[in-house]
Amino acid sequence: MVGDVLFFKKKNSIISNLISKLTKSDFTHVALIIAYDVNSNTATIIEANRLIRTRISRVAINKDNVIYSSGYKSDEKIGKILRFAYKKVGTNYDYLQIFGLLVSLIYKGKRSPLFNSTNKFICSELIDLAYFRAGIERKDLLNLGNITPQELIEEYDLKEVKKGA
Repeated sequence: MVGDVLFFKKKNSIISNLISKLTKSDFTHVALIIAYDVNSNTATIIEANRLIRTRISRVAINKDNVIYSSGYKSDEKIGKILRFAYKKVGTNYDYLQIFGLLVSLIYKGKRSPLFNSTNKFICSELIDLAYFRAGIERKDLLNLGNITPQELIEEYDLKEVKKGA
């Protein structure tokens, strides 16, 4: 479970509903699992979350969550994923990137890197760059760091390993 991705289904918020509609997916947020407690069905995660800087938090896995994995990851790759994510704790959220991503989805246009700050993150960007830099196989380099939660599944050929209860 460490190094896997926790997907969150949409909540009742304007941004979540818009993301869900534009991406045709129930998933509107992702986080990196850094620890998992089987007994309590809770995960410690690193997430880039709007209104909050990138942070470490603990969540109960429930019906609104699904855990996906890229499959076997060596200890070396897991270490690289975790080191990248830990370095980003405290980083601001990239509202401009979300705006650019939503505009490109609405108009079905090319995604512009102009909206993507190098020192700010959105949730799926944090996972995308951590996996890419660790050497997890990615389908292509299209929109690297500028993808939706649903696109993470496709780019990394992620497989569902656990649904929340």
